[in-house]
Amino acid sequence: MATTKPRITVTLDEGVYETLKGLSDLQGVSMSSIVSELLRTVDPVQRKVLKAMRHAIALQGSARTDFAAQLDRASDEAEAIAMPLFEALEGFAEWSQPPHSNTGVTTQNQQAECSPKNPAKPSKSSLPAVKTTKHREGGR
Repeated sequence: MATTKPRITVTLDEGVYETLKGLSDLQGVSMSSIVSELLRTVDPVQRKVLKAMRHAIALQGSARTDFAAQLDRASDEAEAIAMPLFEALEGFAEWSQPPHSNTGVTTQNQQAECSPKNPAKPSKSSLPAVKTTKHREGGR
């Protein structure tokens, strides 16, 4: 009796085959009908498992996309917060260093009397006094 139903070939362990063969002989039905009945019995559960697995795989893909988008947003927010801080630190670093032409040029008084708040920048009181002279008007 030919059938239009799909067919498969199954390879069984010896013990499983012996059990299937024994049931087939005792019940007077084919091994194929026993396997078909078993699969029909577990089919509703297997359908739920299949649906859950497909859903999980779909979520994994969307979860990756969602995670990447969240990561991009977090990175943008962190950059917006950090950039002003980095700019301020760069400005501080530039301000705290002496001009390149003056690097290493200090007097002993300046070294001894640097401002406690900014050791690289001497206080006004520690600078040497400079005498100024007025030029006479009309001649030298």
